[in-house]
Amino acid sequence: MALRIGAKMPPLSGARQWIGEEVVGTELNGTPVLVHFWSVGCGLCKDQMPAVRRMMERFSDHGLRGIAVHVPRLEAERDVEDVRRSMQELGMTEPCAVDNDYVITRRYENQFVPAYFLFDEKGSMRARAAGAQGASIMRTALERMFSATV
Repeated sequence: MALRIGAKMPPLSGARQWIGEEVVGTELNGTPVLVHFWSVGCGLCKDQMPAVRRMMERFSDHGLRGIAVHVPRLEAERDVEDVRRSMQELGMTEPCAVDNDYVITRRYENQFVPAYFLFDEKGSMRARAAGAQGASIMRTALERMFSATV
């Protein structure tokens, strides 16, 4: 069963490694968070990354934090240096959990890349989306969430 709207944000602990700062969750209290799952071998993930970047920039004034979770789909996608290089090429600056053991992925009950989970400042899930329309759905969810606070 998929993580439901209103569910509390699952912990981000258990990653094999972090690129950038490690985020365990307590420092996210009171902060809206967009968690996005991606993979170095996913063309759609790479195509949607500019839209993710724009969302992060647009809503940063509202305190939005981005957390990436790299999920290998193939054995060849487990190389941390490849993940690091791809992040640089894609302009990713948010912390990234390298979830080679699928600990975080299972906790989020996620089966897809790209996939997006939006949590409000109270840690409650407000939206989730995946696939080709995922970034567009998240942009709309962010607009709704932050228009209620303006």
